[in-house]
Amino acid sequence: MMLQGGGSSHKEARSFVLSFGTAVLLIAWCSFNPACAQAQSEICRQYVACQQEYDAAAQTGPTDLAQYQADGICWLSAENIELCDRQCRAGIAAVKDALASTNLEAPSCG
Repeated sequence: MMLQGGGSSHKEARSFVLSFGTAVLLIAWCSFNPACAQAQSEICRQYVACQQEYDAAAQTGPTDLAQYQADGICWLSAENIELCDRQCRAGIAAVKDALASTNLEAPSCG
C-alpha cells in the first residue's frame, strides 16, 4: 500500500504501527507476567472451597488446587480462564457425586 501526500497520513500510519507493536509486546509480556493476571473466577473460588471441605470431611490428602487459587496460572490468559472454569464446574460436579455416595457434607459445593 502506498501512502500519498506524506504528511499526516504517514504520521498516522507510523503511529498505528507503533501502537500495534506496543500492543503485541504488551500481550506477549502479560502472557508470562503475573502482574497482568485476571481475578479468580467465582466458580473456581467455589470449587477450591468445595474440594477443601470434601478433603477435610473425607480425610483424604489435600488435593492440589494451586492452579485454581487466586494466584494460580488459570488467571494468566483468556484461554486458561475458559479451561479452568470448565474444570472447576466439572470438579464441583465430581465432588457432589462423591458426596451423594457418602454421608459427608461440604456446604461450599452448593
